[in-house]
Amino acid sequence: MGYGKRSSYRIRSDERYDNMNIGNREIEYKQVLLQYGVTALVILFAATVLSQLVDVTTVREVIETTRPVPYVIAIGLFYVTFPLRAIRWRWLLANVNVDADRNSATFLLLLNWFLNTILPAKAGDVHRSFVGSREYETSTATVLGTIVTERALDLSVLAVGVMLAMGLVVEEFSNAQQQVVWLAFGLLFLIGGVIVTIVFLRPSLLPEVVQPLLADFRRGITSIRTPRDSIVMLGLTVVIWGLNVVRMGMVGVAIGFQIDIALLVLTALLVAFLSGLPYTPAGLGVVELITTTVLIQAGISESLGFSFILFDRIITVGTLVLVGSVAYLYFKFVRRRR
Repeated sequence: MGYGKRSSYRIRSDERYDNMNIGNREIEYKQVLLQYGVTALVILFAATVLSQLVDVTTVREVIETTRPVPYVIAIGLFYVTFPLRAIRWRWLLANVNVDADRNSATFLLLLNWFLNTILPAKAGDVHRSFVGSREYETSTATVLGTIVTERALDLSVLAVGVMLAMGLVVEEFSNAQQQVVWLAFGLLFLIGGVIVTIVFLRPSLLPEVVQPLLADFRRGITSIRTPRDSIVMLGLTVVIWGLNVVRMGMVGVAIGFQIDIALLVLTALLVAFLSGLPYTPAGLGVVELITTTVLIQAGISESLGFSFILFDRIITVGTLVLVGSVAYLYFKFVRRRR
């Protein structure tokens, strides 16, 4: 009789557990549908607006006259940044006593960018933190802290670059365009303020179960500890984003598009910032619409400005989806099992 009662209790417990799992899955599905629904609406809105501005015939002529050699160089410049990012990430990990080899760090970064391109909410960063913690036998919070430090470095360099470029270009924009740029700049400072708050937050203010996670996360986020670290990290970050500016310059050469250097820098940095928006993977729709409008306000023709952004996005989104898909399949079916 007692055994029957225990069995009945276990069955009821299993049923409750299954019901909780079903409920969690339903919530996850709703979140995914919401996020991709927002992305679809943004893309549809951007496509509608751009279709009214851009002459498809002119875009087709630009495609037919594109020079392949500069465009291939632009593709190469994009993928050169991944080993450089790996050097930066390995430096940050080494400062928290985590040993990461060059090949695995580069591979995980490539997967990170690929997943950020196809999934909303920067899911690639979370994936890298989990896989990196297993790969390098450390806590997920510590790895995530180093990734947040990367983002802080990127945002700092982007903010300075946007300020310098805006000082030379922003007078040519309408008030609406200026407000968009300043809003983006304000968001950069808001994110930086959140990071600073986490660094100086007292653990005693949080529940005990969360305090060890905060300690590990803070360990990763404070992986820049010396002036030498700061100089090396900032130097690498400037080189990485500088190569992105050069890449867009080579895209311009490939399609015969001459652009002022200040406008080129501002456009490249805006593309970088808008690509990181959380609810649209790789900023799809948002990047194309805003940056094309910025170029139009700066006096560039609609079709040429859109072609410039489109050809660059083919590199940073199109080729990355192809290369990243192969890398992900290798990771899922070969490397992870090994």
